[in-house]
Amino acid sequence: MHLFLFRCFLQRRDFTENKENTVPLLQVRSLNAGYVGKAVLKDVDFALEPGDFVCLSGLNGCGKSTLLSILAGVTLADLTYTGQVLVDGKPIKKIPKKEVARQIGFLSQKEYSVWNFSVLETIVTGRY
Repeated sequence: MHLFLFRCFLQRRDFTENKENTVPLLQVRSLNAGYVGKAVLKDVDFALEPGDFVCLSGLNGCGKSTLLSILAGVTLADLTYTGQVLVDGKPIKKIPKKEVARQIGFLSQKEYSVWNFSVLETIVTGRY
């Protein structure tokens, strides 16, 4: 199965004054991931710059949710991965979880809450 990451440059703005010294907002290097006995992601590499708009697409089970959970720093006990995920040039594993949550929002497709929150309230709650 294949995982596709599409980068769109529609209405892209220049958010940086000096592009030569910019660090990607989010960068993935040689990412391999899987669950016990099942490889899901293999050799994933990409970088996202300010103003990038991306679409993540693929069949069920190809690793979309796995990739997003790793990018958000939210991993399950049975998920293992190698490679690097950098946020503003820093390894995500070395950034405090609270700081990561202020920069990257993630809501699992299997999320359930007993609270009667709106979508906005749920998203905002994840920032604190």
